[in-house]
Amino acid sequence: MAEKTTSKDVLTAIFARHKGPEWVRFAEVADGTGAHARRRADAVCMNIWPSKGYAIHGFEIKVSRADFLNEMKDITKAKAVAKYCDYWWLAVPVGLVKAEEVPATWGLMELHKSGLKIKKQAQQAGNPMPPDRSFMAAMLRKSRDADDAYIRSQIDAGTEKLRTDLKREMEYRTTRAAKQAEDNAKWIAEFEAKLGRKFSGYEPPEAMAERVKVAESLTFGAVSRLMQACAITVKEIGDLGHAMSDGRSES
Repeated sequence: MAEKTTSKDVLTAIFARHKGPEWVRFAEVADGTGAHARRRADAVCMNIWPSKGYAIHGFEIKVSRADFLNEMKDITKAKAVAKYCDYWWLAVPVGLVKAEEVPATWGLMELHKSGLKIKKQAQQAGNPMPPDRSFMAAMLRKSRDADDAYIRSQIDAGTEKLRTDLKREMEYRTTRAAKQAEDNAKWIAEFEAKLGRKFSGYEPPEAMAERVKVAESLTFGAVSRLMQACAITVKEIGDLGHAMSDGRSES
């Protein structure tokens, strides 16, 4: 069963059709602000290029047959915003509305899988009312809200990226520390095996370090010299012993 098309789906398609540097797009635009807001257009898209005549397109979105029929009972309600627009459109899921059911001046767009397609071209308004301050305030408020939402989304995205980066860094450091601890434990185990005994855990690091230094200083040359010195000392002791023995004999 196909998923039901939502108003958000249609709005997204409207914005996708009117994207690029020549368009500014607003959702849920009222004909004024505060107590002066009486009716809303589901979307308003304005072309800001002089070559396109600064055309304003207004949209009414309907996704159910009942909602459409209810709207058709009094089409004058749309004039609250439509009076400022060069074109007024009805945007619906495909097959919801027949072209002949739409008011003569309205256009009809249908949402297909590939996007919005025009089923009935909207008539260009002959003399739309220039936007007054009330309507301009409504559009500017929507623009501000959009900017605020964008800023919030960027802050949220930045915060999420920072959180992700910190998590990745902590995981890397934890993994590296665990690997280092594992390597150290393996090295100590191998060292103890070669040494033939285990560290007691009570040996001062200074004493162990001194032993290692002494062991490292005992190169072949140093040992050879030490053995020669010992041999000389033994000979001297032997000579001294013989001399002392001769002295006692003469006496």
